[in-house]
Amino acid sequence: MNLKDIEPFTFKYGRKIKLIKKIGLNIKLKQLNRHWMSKKDVAAVEKAPSKMSEVLEKYKSSEKDYVASLKKKIASYSKKANIRIDAETEKDILFSSLAYGFMPDEYYIYELKDKTFEERKAYISERERIILFYNVNDIVNMQYARNKQLTYKLYKEFYKRDALEVKSANDLDAFLAFVEKHPVFVQKNDRKNCGQGVKLININETGCSKEEYFKKLVADDEYLLEEPIKQAVLSEFNESSVNTVRCRTYINNGKVKIMHCNIRTGRNGAFIDNGAAGGVMAGIDPETGIIDTDAMTEFGEIFTEHPDTHKVYKGYQMPDWEGLRKTATELALKLPDVRCVGWDLAYTEKGWCLVEANGRSQFIGPQLLYKKGIKSEITEALGVKELFK
Repeated sequence: MNLKDIEPFTFKYGRKIKLIKKIGLNIKLKQLNRHWMSKKDVAAVEKAPSKMSEVLEKYKSSEKDYVASLKKKIASYSKKANIRIDAETEKDILFSSLAYGFMPDEYYIYELKDKTFEERKAYISERERIILFYNVNDIVNMQYARNKQLTYKLYKEFYKRDALEVKSANDLDAFLAFVEKHPVFVQKNDRKNCGQGVKLININETGCSKEEYFKKLVADDEYLLEEPIKQAVLSEFNESSVNTVRCRTYINNGKVKIMHCNIRTGRNGAFIDNGAAGGVMAGIDPETGIIDTDAMTEFGEIFTEHPDTHKVYKGYQMPDWEGLRKTATELALKLPDVRCVGWDLAYTEKGWCLVEANGRSQFIGPQLLYKKGIKSEITEALGVKELFK
């Protein structure tokens, strides 16, 4: 079985057979815990940084393919960010990845070059993030916070808009009725994230008949189609995108803690607001709902106001914040064994509605915006000890 099929297989059979769920989780964790540098070698470099080249040479041999893939990612990021990465910096990036799990873009996003080894370890890296979720979230029920159709099944009441699952040719009649009512709709690929596969479609501008478009969808993958969200108030940041709040919930002993919230706003003409797609983020005080940072992009740009609309971020009071906290708590408690989830919520005339659930939510936003690592905050909120290698 291909490793990418482990989770669908575990979801299908692990709900009834606990042994399959246990085996699926063990396979996943084993897969995630590959490629780490040994604790002994990490400690040697931390004690004497001059040994970094010597230690890395071992892994260029033992982890040849993985190191090669990292170098490709470094080159890709260098080109995308238009920066020159010298040999010494490349070594430091490779060490940070093998020792702590950071990806090349995180090295720059978190400004790791200017941080000590101890300061770096306070951040939760990309690899540690994924390991965290598979340690604290039930691998079966987590799929309800990852697969868009499953999310809709469980949380339909929180969507406050029409939606349609497209899985097979049997859905044609439902599709035709849906696009008749909503000729402009949002199309989401079930398994993609970070805004990938999200499109605003006008069925009358596809260049083909409704039936032909449906056939293309079914032949390609499974999709969730949604009535477009009509946002209220937050459109003053940017009208073309649905500007959302990423709200993270942590469950410990049945109690929900809301932390690490941020607003995400799109750019003029853009439909999505994701940071990975160039959106602008700002931190929100989880208790008051007041934006308490300037805004930033994942490419290091800093703004006191939206670059297109000039709406000021810092000090802005989010609408009906208690309503958002209530909604987030209700969402979290429907999946109590999925203890860490990032919820994307939009404010509409009907109140806060669910846009998406993220069972493996990114932590780039809060760590970038507040310029600090939040690993200890996360483990304390979840009431867990050290989860990482």
